[in-house]
Amino acid sequence: MANARFETTFSFSRHKANCRVLCQACGHEIIVAPCAFSDVFPIPVTIKEAERRLRCTACGEKRARLIPIPMPIR
Repeated sequence: MANARFETTFSFSRHKANCRVLCQACGHEIIVAPCAFSDVFPIPVTIKEAERRLRCTACGEKRARLIPIPMPIR
């Protein structure tokens, strides 16, 4: 995954990576499965656009950071 480029929300499922969504305002974070992005974003959007759209459920701020996490190999 070192050379993987995460440009859109569909990149997470293409590279089989979970996503850590971190609120830069309060530090709240969740781990999102790649298939969940297709529910929230049915068409691919850029990572920057997704970060601008997501609102923290803890504090309500729109300061998300999307960080790819490799899924464990089975």
